[in-house]
Amino acid sequence: MRVNSLVVVLLSLVSVPDCLLGATIRVPLMEPTIQAGVDAAATGDTVLVAPGVYRGYENKRISFYGRDIVLLSETGPESTIIDIEGFGEPDQGFRIEHGETAAAVIDGFTVRHGYLETGAGAGMLIGNASPTVRNCIFTDNWMGSAYNDVQGGAVAIANGSPTFTNCSFINNRVWFFGEPPGFWSTGGAVYFQEASLQFKSCTFQSNEAIGVGGSGAGGAIGGYGSSLSLSNCAFYGNAADLEAGGLGFSGSDVIIDNTIFAFNESGSTGGAVLASLSTLQVNNCTFYGNAADQAGGLLLWTSNILIENTIVAFSERGGAIRCVSQGEDIVLRCSNLFGNTGGDWTEPCIATQFGSEGNISLNPLFCDAGGGDLHLDVSSPCAPENAPPGCGLIGALDVGCGTTAAQETVSPPVSGLQILRNPARGTAEFEIVPVQGQALEIYEVSGRLIDRLLLTGGNSRVAWKPSASTSPGIYFARLRSSGESVGVKFILLPR
Repeated sequence: MRVNSLVVVLLSLVSVPDCLLGATIRVPLMEPTIQAGVDAAATGDTVLVAPGVYRGYENKRISFYGRDIVLLSETGPESTIIDIEGFGEPDQGFRIEHGETAAAVIDGFTVRHGYLETGAGAGMLIGNASPTVRNCIFTDNWMGSAYNDVQGGAVAIANGSPTFTNCSFINNRVWFFGEPPGFWSTGGAVYFQEASLQFKSCTFQSNEAIGVGGSGAGGAIGGYGSSLSLSNCAFYGNAADLEAGGLGFSGSDVIIDNTIFAFNESGSTGGAVLASLSTLQVNNCTFYGNAADQAGGLLLWTSNILIENTIVAFSERGGAIRCVSQGEDIVLRCSNLFGNTGGDWTEPCIATQFGSEGNISLNPLFCDAGGGDLHLDVSSPCAPENAPPGCGLIGALDVGCGTTAAQETVSPPVSGLQILRNPARGTAEFEIVPVQGQALEIYEVSGRLIDRLLLTGGNSRVAWKPSASTSPGIYFARLRSSGESVGVKFILLPR
């Protein structure tokens, strides 16, 4: 009896994950709709959703009603789709607004075709709540109006502290189409106010903030009065017709780490970033090919700025950085401003910093910037071995191509690489001439390596079949030997 009692006591002390303590409710096996599954769940339960396209009543405007539950897809966002059908009848995907905490999880869904003319967040509204959102795709969600401000094409956040991890925001839009002067369109993908939010390993691609007469701000993200953290993210091809093609904010505390801004565009100011009356830290980021009449890279309307180990290069329109208020608290260290159409170290607020604190103006020597590969050549002045003393890596991505003289004598020649269908749906097929020892590598737009296929020769074609958790979007394939590489950019569509 004593032994049995001791076993019971020990088992009671073992820490069991919360997800194992709750019930699992399956949709549609046990409950017919997603909302019905959520309604049947208690705090700590998991609602597990089978693959499928979910439409209609109780598969949109989903609310947790204050319960910290886990809403989880079985097989990931490519095969588990919430289709709001908002263009037929305006509506949104989620309303999380009853004090939910980080233990409330939404994991592995595509949220598409939300449309609203009033309110905010056509894909998801978060208010006074702090959910965890991960492995989700928000695509083709719109806010549009002729009579109201339009905010958050995909997501709108107010008075909460949500976290988004490994999410993609593709082709979302805010659009004011009334008579000018009119209302504002803010946050093509995400709008925030009075919030504290984090984005980790997220991609923002081809989102827009537009309005009649030019009233769009924050092509991907826009908002005010908040705390915002971005790490290991990528902003690619977002646009606003007035200001901040990528990211725009005011009255906020913002930290941006290891993030890429490429080919974002504004009709007036801040092609990639506009910071107003805010604090901003930018660490190990790469800005490439952004465009605006004023500041293709960053427009700084504030004086509390620290930019470190960052590249701002080849802005297609506008200079690297523009300071609207010429303060002494705009500090750059170990940063490279080069090749920007409107000038590099030309603004009075930064001009005196060129040549000191590791600041340079040299060609960063990207591997294949035109093809979207912003890794550094081994001889780049931004590579850790070549950067100014004490700087280490400058930019978001490390060395990804090039070779030493010793390697050149033993490296097999790299062959050609061509994708057969672009965009690719489900599986990407490549035409190659394999050489023993080569590898085909697949990268996210953020530069993160996600797959590597070894090629042993004998075949002229190879297929890459992404995992179920791989999100649609822009990817890069590189055919690499030990000495050279060639690359190709392609778009992956859902299966």
